[in-house]
Amino acid sequence: MFNPITRSHLLKKLDGCRKVPLTIILAPAGSGKTTLLNQWQDANETLNVARLDLEIRDKAPMAFFRRFVDEVKKHSPMLDISTFNVFSNDLSCPASMLCDALMLALDSVDDELFIVLDDFQCADSPLVQQVMASLINQLPSNIHLVLASRNYPGFSLSRLKLSDALLQIEGEDLRINDQQLNLLNESHGGKTLSKPCLTRILELTEGWAVGVRIALLACKHSGESALDSFTGTLPELVDYFGYVVLNGLPASVRSLLVQSAVFEYFDVDLWEAVLGSNASGPVMNKLLAQGVFIVRTEPCNQSSREFYRYHGLLHDFLAVRLASEQTVTDIQKLHRKAADAWLVKNQMTQVIYHASRAGDNDFYLALLKDVCRSCLAKGRLSEVIHFLSEMSDEALSSEQELFEAMVFALIFSRRFNQAQYYLDYWQNLRAGNKSNHAKNRFSAVLEFLSLSLNVFLNDEDYVSADRLGQIARSTTQKDVRAFSLVIVAYYQLQRGRLEDALNTATKAKVILSHLGVPYLASYADLIIALCDRYMGRGMMAVNYISALYQGIEAQTEQPSWVNIATGMIVVYYERNQLDASQAMCERLLPKVNYACATEVVATVYLSLARLLFIKGDVQKSVRLLDRLDRILILGKYPRFKGQVAQELMRQALVQGSLDGAERIAESYDLHNFYQQTAWSEVQDYSEGRERFGLAISYLFQLQGKHTQANALLNDIHRVADTQQVKARALIAECNRIVVLYKNNAKEVAVNLLKRQLDLLGLEVFSRCIFDEAPGLGEVFACAERLNIVHLPGFYKEYFNDVFPSQVEVNNDISLSLLTKKEREIYELLVAGLSNSKISDQLSIALSTTKWHLKNIYAKLGVDNRTSAIVIARKVV
Repeated sequence: MFNPITRSHLLKKLDGCRKVPLTIILAPAGSGKTTLLNQWQDANETLNVARLDLEIRDKAPMAFFRRFVDEVKKHSPMLDISTFNVFSNDLSCPASMLCDALMLALDSVDDELFIVLDDFQCADSPLVQQVMASLINQLPSNIHLVLASRNYPGFSLSRLKLSDALLQIEGEDLRINDQQLNLLNESHGGKTLSKPCLTRILELTEGWAVGVRIALLACKHSGESALDSFTGTLPELVDYFGYVVLNGLPASVRSLLVQSAVFEYFDVDLWEAVLGSNASGPVMNKLLAQGVFIVRTEPCNQSSREFYRYHGLLHDFLAVRLASEQTVTDIQKLHRKAADAWLVKNQMTQVIYHASRAGDNDFYLALLKDVCRSCLAKGRLSEVIHFLSEMSDEALSSEQELFEAMVFALIFSRRFNQAQYYLDYWQNLRAGNKSNHAKNRFSAVLEFLSLSLNVFLNDEDYVSADRLGQIARSTTQKDVRAFSLVIVAYYQLQRGRLEDALNTATKAKVILSHLGVPYLASYADLIIALCDRYMGRGMMAVNYISALYQGIEAQTEQPSWVNIATGMIVVYYERNQLDASQAMCERLLPKVNYACATEVVATVYLSLARLLFIKGDVQKSVRLLDRLDRILILGKYPRFKGQVAQELMRQALVQGSLDGAERIAESYDLHNFYQQTAWSEVQDYSEGRERFGLAISYLFQLQGKHTQANALLNDIHRVADTQQVKARALIAECNRIVVLYKNNAKEVAVNLLKRQLDLLGLEVFSRCIFDEAPGLGEVFACAERLNIVHLPGFYKEYFNDVFPSQVEVNNDISLSLLTKKEREIYELLVAGLSNSKISDQLSIALSTTKWHLKNIYAKLGVDNRTSAIVIARKVV
């Protein structure tokens, strides 16, 4: 026998009944409503409580009213019994007369009174509901009504809700939680259960009190393994559901309820479409009103409609009854109707669920192909993988279209190992098949998918773009054929063939838009924007992505939104709208773990890492970059690896951390990479090589190797400029300008800056240029002081955080306290030299350098190297 546990939070909530005229406890049978009322009444012995535990006999209105008056009379000795002769017989009376009589009884009660009606669903006659509705609207302030029921009452609660005159406790509130489950287990002497067992009990029972108790008893008698067979078919639950749910239902209603077990989820429309009865809607609405173990679910696939499901144990019970009362053929017909009905609602998961159970393999495969086409077009790749994972490898390989869809979805979900598994399986199957037709049937498709995987898995492996496009035309899926153009454009982009990439991506965009495939078309949009950006047409890229985003801004659950929103990260960043860019990154971060393109993943992580660093959250920035590095292990990505290495080294340069830079160089083997690359002989552009090269140039700057940095940057600029990758060429040249400036060739540096401004215009100097060429703001400030460059006021205001008004460190009045030797050491410190390098440069002992630095920090009012460097960048 179970001892009831005390749930203090529920008792406290129920205490709120003192402040309102009506309290309703609404939950299915076995949820603990009566137990809660008993405990509340025991805890409040001083209160006046008139309680009626209603029964079937209270369905008769006059019987109910007589019991009601008898209970009230116990709390009003002065009550005139003759007033209530109206309740002494079973003749029908007008509701108004009955209400007036009850009001006279309540008005005779002087003290505060709580009238508790348990199992109020038993008093379901229309007359009782009408009288109670009228009574509640005019209750004296000292009277509080508490109803506990399995069903919603037959009167409206809207007015009470709007006036805060209603307290409602529902089934969700009464669910047993993990702590209460432990207490309940201890209360009946059960053995200590493992955490997984307790979790499983709550999953199976959904916290329903009776279900929890039966599960605990099963574990007590048979151990935790009892849960392996704990379903709604257990004798105890069959008896319970049979009595509570089916008992007393008309045969037609009972039949509809049992047939509805074919559904996982449902609404009124589905009942009417599948169960084929004009009564379906009213019956289901009645069941919903009664709350018979029906749970409102989250909308399916972002549908705006509400759906419902049965409590898991009740669904088990109904499914067994359905199997015993209907033939297999009849049940399969119901599933087929359900598949068609869900198709109308565009809920593909449910379509496939029912189609697979309809007993018609041709029907199932036809629907599966239609659903996979639709999901591929909309970018719902995880659904494609889920649907097709149910098929055996052999069955999947026998259906060319489905096999293509599976491998395509895996590649663009970055599940490269699984994609390779299927391609290998297919290759082995062809090799072992003696039929020439079987050998040749998928050969072109196999090669296309393999090359597509290679393009996304290996940044710099050579593949003929013409061959890729030629093979793609052999695939059976026109969407995939069109998207092959995007793959070719992406391949061309990787190798710096920007004009070719732009033309190919534009063609792909037109075709995919015409086919109505927004998700795949959004990849073409990204490539178009990247081409414009790299070709030095930054404003065109910004305007292009901004216009696209305006049309898709509200569609945040669509996969194509992820692609375009990724472009908006860059738009906001380039415009120096850092808060907006960071907010977009944070919205996207949870969505890109399985994004189709590594380009999207890398952009989100790298952008957020840079933004966090700018705002001073260095540790979180480094953690993000480390996480991205681990993601990139999935493939061979020198391009993205180079971006991570460049950002880490850029941060080290900004911080003046030579030790950190040396660790980064070792981690990415930058010394060997530099030595093994014939930089002066390189002709073809590779973004991976360029990014690693920039990282090495930052390292050289920290090491004071300005000559080597200048030469390396000159080679990077030459290749990017020759290949018309103008945005990257500008970054290399701006870094070279900074190196010259730091190496005391200030006049040469500012003149080179002037030349770039004359050639390209001020508009190309976006936020990215200043961040990836640390120190460029100082060169601008110097050029403006020398009247070589004139910056518009709005431009300086827009980029105020990268344009400090700076002068030569030696001439600043705030540094006048430094001696000549200290100024020399300070300049080398600002240039990024370590303590040992400063000592070598000035031919002084390391201890002497440290002594001078200690004095410098004291005079500047700082306590570390980084703070001292910051002063050099901010002084006026």
